[in-house]
Amino acid sequence: MSEQTARLNVLALPVGRAALGGTCTVRLDFLDTDGTMLAEATTLVLLPGKSQFVDLKGSNLRLASRTDRAQFRASVEVLHNPPGFQPCADEAATVEIFDATGRTSIVVAHPQQF
Repeated sequence: MSEQTARLNVLALPVGRAALGGTCTVRLDFLDTDGTMLAEATTLVLLPGKSQFVDLKGSNLRLASRTDRAQFRASVEVLHNPPGFQPCADEAATVEIFDATGRTSIVVAHPQQF
């Protein structure tokens, strides 16, 4: 994974009046199999119907060799979602793995979201 990048994408799916405006705050993390953060958590402000992302570069991981694999999981946590307005009543998240050329090798989505 040293020459690959994992990208965690998140999309705010509003309900009701949320399409009129407002924001929500989300925290994006990459964790190893023990729950240890692989990179500093990223906090983002999402607008209804808009997406943002955070990258984890394989070159930043402590791997024994370039051919080693890294097991990880991605986490999305809604930190602030105004009551009654709910610009992030739901969110859709994907993880994409791509190489230095930008070529995507895999995309993983939560199956109940799409």
